[in-house]
Amino acid sequence: MSASVGGCSGDRTMVILKSPLGNNLKVHEHFSSCFLSPEHTLLVWLPPSYSDSSSDGLAARYPVLYMNDGQGLFESAVDFAPHTGWRLDTTALALVATNEIEPIIIVGICSEQRERDAEYTPTPVWWKHSGLAPQYAKMLAEEVKPFIDSAYRTLQSRENTGLGGASFGGLAALTAGFSYPNVFGKLAVLSPSVWWDGKIILEQVHPAAKTSRPRIWLSIGTGEGGWLTDWIINPVASARLLRDALTANGWQTGNDLFYLEAEGDAHTDQAWGKRMSAVLKTLFPKQSQHDR
Repeated sequence: MSASVGGCSGDRTMVILKSPLGNNLKVHEHFSSCFLSPEHTLLVWLPPSYSDSSSDGLAARYPVLYMNDGQGLFESAVDFAPHTGWRLDTTALALVATNEIEPIIIVGICSEQRERDAEYTPTPVWWKHSGLAPQYAKMLAEEVKPFIDSAYRTLQSRENTGLGGASFGGLAALTAGFSYPNVFGKLAVLSPSVWWDGKIILEQVHPAAKTSRPRIWLSIGTGEGGWLTDWIINPVASARLLRDALTANGWQTGNDLFYLEAEGDAHTDQAWGKRMSAVLKTLFPKQSQHDR
């Protein structure tokens, strides 16, 4: 099955839907963009209730969490992408089953290693192919999200739309969230590469504060890096600088900013996956009927 979406030329973006990788996971290949040259693969995880209808015959709509580095997210995608350390589908399934979060759709945007550093970094540097995060953000906001909204039953408001990632993926999530605050109202930012280009992401905080501020879940592991990494990057100190910049510009801890230093956690998929239970419960908590 294929579908066309708009972009800058009406028929450029072609998405091929492969057979599901199980009951809840679908694969869309060859998603091309008007803003970036390489094609991307989208992995879409659907909650078990997605196929259900309500008593009046109307099927429910769902919040959506978009995640960078989609190839590492889903345990049920092991045949497609063997590096599945996050196990995000397993975590979400358990939290939905215990009514701790709203049933959500999770969209993983797969990255190619040779293009990842470029697409996830906000500014170019002389020593690396880089600086395409603004175009990547534009692709997410203006092409990927409209496609997902047209192909699936989504709740489309910013309040029901999140974006997340780790390391460079966290940096890309911040760039997109700051650039498109009316699209992405929730950000899951794990171990972000604040150090990039002289910590230039800190300069984006003040302009972003003048818009509709997204809710941000920010975390770092105290076991990330070694002596060399600590000397050059200092991940924990850098994360604290970002936290402090956010609070200095109006974000309020416990309200629209949630900060965690995960004791002993390393810079790994397994560590980030372990934190996703708290991320989901914070950003997509179960709502009462009165709150909906």
